[in-house]
Amino acid sequence: MKPILSLLCCLFTSQVLSANVTSNPSTLKLDWFWQNEHGQSQEIKANFSRNQVKQGIEDQQKLSYSLNKPVRALHTYIEPRLSHVVNSINYYSPENAIKFSSIEHAFSIKDSTVESRLFWQAYYQYQDDAFTFLRVSPCMVQDQDKPCIRPNYSQLFYDYRQSFKLLAEQLRSTEGAPRSISNAQSWVFAIPQSEEEAANFSPPLSVLLENAADSDEKALLLATIISQLEPSYQMYLVYPADSNGSVSPAWLTIESKSGAQGSPVVINNTQHTLLTGSSNLLKEMMIANTQMVSEPLY
Repeated sequence: MKPILSLLCCLFTSQVLSANVTSNPSTLKLDWFWQNEHGQSQEIKANFSRNQVKQGIEDQQKLSYSLNKPVRALHTYIEPRLSHVVNSINYYSPENAIKFSSIEHAFSIKDSTVESRLFWQAYYQYQDDAFTFLRVSPCMVQDQDKPCIRPNYSQLFYDYRQSFKLLAEQLRSTEGAPRSISNAQSWVFAIPQSEEEAANFSPPLSVLLENAADSDEKALLLATIISQLEPSYQMYLVYPADSNGSVSPAWLTIESKSGAQGSPVVINNTQHTLLTGSSNLLKEMMIANTQMVSEPLY
């Protein structure tokens, strides 16, 4: 993978009847009046701690900033750490060893010397650390002139799924997994659709706060809820390999043995069911031999 930082050196309606928000210094409470599978009005409640809300806002800010200005975001994290590495290498290396005059100088050298290997080892480690901190991942297809990153869906999934446990339980049906999944779908699909923006992404908690979501935001929110209802079934996020930033279009799938209703799709020789997005659009892309990414959430 091409080093990211080196580039710098070279250069709700429908079923949701209402949603109420109340807060105090320690918690945020959200509630909706929703029509369940039997046509009955049902109140859905969610409580989030102040720390959970703070984390959601911080993650949204990190993601949007990183998707808008990937080089600057990565540089802000990596540069001071690499500066320390360069100084340490210069200080501890023998007098006859190469001395780096700057980070740019270190980037210009990639050979078998101990100093160069130490620098590049540190760089790749800090680059990985930056991706984790910013909640992003490199795109499957990298642009040669600028870095391409996207939200790290799997990381965000694990960060937020536990927070939605109590909310998900209110969507559980006594009629089994297919009906519970259908409840979760109809509840998430009732959230108003927001504009598809490649340079902005709202994690699941921020979606509830804003009461709006685009395709990949809804797919991830739905996945966090279903994982609490039916955790034994594997789910994938599917999107075009050449997507950049906040992926659109994006689809969520679940193993067909879950009994969920939807269009069939095969992933890794296993039959899955499409839970979100246009099945016709997905078929068109597959007919056009569009390279697709099937990202397992867990």
